[in-house]
Amino acid sequence: MGETFPAGADRVIFFNCEQLTRDDSTSAAVLARAGGPDVAEIWDYSRVNVGIWSRHGHAARFVPLQIPDDYLRTLRQFRACQPVAWDVGFCGSIRNSPRRAFVLYRLGKAGLRVRVVHQRGAERDRELAPCHVQINVHFGPNYRV
Repeated sequence: MGETFPAGADRVIFFNCEQLTRDDSTSAAVLARAGGPDVAEIWDYSRVNVGIWSRHGHAARFVPLQIPDDYLRTLRQFRACQPVAWDVGFCGSIRNSPRRAFVLYRLGKAGLRVRVVHQRGAERDRELAPCHVQINVHFGPNYRV
């Protein structure tokens, strides 16, 4: 990337939270950045990604994402305050994603009660609390996990 790394400066742990299964510029940029001279270690949230790092000549450590206890307590409180009213919850945009729209439409046609949430943070969590399950439908077909 053309960057120089000053002598004596601290090296960093590069913690990747992006999916690397796509063949696109985001994945290429992440892979390139992690090869910088300031990177001491690569950590990744995904075992699949660790294999991709290896195929690109990088050793990466699997470090699963952690959920703080106080956040779990808050989620449990939201859930305890309201009965389950939805079969499936989804958070994200369906605009410009025919794939997401199709999957959610088909779930509804199958008789499931589907809740689509657009909020962030605590408001999102409150809205998803009365859902039996929550799903992550990837935006497009180039997400191959």
